[in-house]
Amino acid sequence: MVYIVSGPRDSGKSTKIKELFNKAGAGAWGFYGEKIKEGNRITGYNLLNLRTGNTQPLARLSSEARLPGREDTFTHGIFTFYRQGFQSARNILHTALQNNAESFFIDEVGRMELTGGGHAALLREAVKHELNLCIAIRDINVKAALREFALEPCTIIDIPAAQRQKTTDTP
Repeated sequence: MVYIVSGPRDSGKSTKIKELFNKAGAGAWGFYGEKIKEGNRITGYNLLNLRTGNTQPLARLSSEARLPGREDTFTHGIFTFYRQGFQSARNILHTALQNNAESFFIDEVGRMELTGGGHAALLREAVKHELNLCIAIRDINVKAALREFALEPCTIIDIPAAQRQKTTDTP
């Protein structure tokens, strides 16, 4: 089964992914894009392994200094992404498959994946292995992601307006 957690930017999709992961039980694996903030400003993201709590740099504002020893990068929008972060996500999936995972959580699939980058190959592999998937996707990208990654049939969990968070309230 595929579950899509949908909502606009900063609506609580990632928070919902973590909540669902924590309820999923021992067979759950996955990752989360943990925001890095300075005040109210998002300056980057770490990839957080939901099972172990380990983190790996995933992205930083392109205008900020790059992390030492992290030269294998590319730019998408305002962020510089670290390929090692995406490799860590693939490693989490491969470990999950080796351990007969029941479900896999992905935060988040967006424009980068829709053009074949980011977590696109990981998502295709997870779909191929018929894992139960729970994926955060911004509302404006859901239809395209359903087509691109053959995610139907699926259940869409829309973040209700009452649960939506302001940027300043997002963890």
